Amino acid sequence: MNISVDIKGLEEARRSIERMERNVKAIRGTHEVTISELLTPEFLRKHSRFASVEDLMIAGGFMAKSEALTRERFKAIPDKALDEFVSKETNFPDWKAMIGAAAGEYARRRMLDGI
Repeated sequence: MNISVDIKGLEEARRSIERMERNVKAIRGTHEVTISELLTPEFLRKHSRFASVEDLMIAGGFMAKSEALTRERFKAIPDKALDEFVSKETNFPDWKAMIGAAAGEYARRRMLDGI
């Protein structure tokens, strides 16, 4: 005995897969990404008590509230001090692990963009 089944939604699924393929091609390779694009408020709230990159840097004593977080200011932060602060104030052992996890989430967001 055969049963007829009407499967719906396959066209939408096909479009979503095609969109994901385009997104993957777009993010392949090396990209310049700002620290704020990686360390989103959602990511920081999930892994720390901070709501922004600026809050994190201010709490670590790496910048004052009145200062902007520039590339130069960030590069001037000693690696050891940043690693120690990240280890103490987040659920990551060091800065490299934190950025690695953030990059993975960034790639996932970009891959699923528009889906």
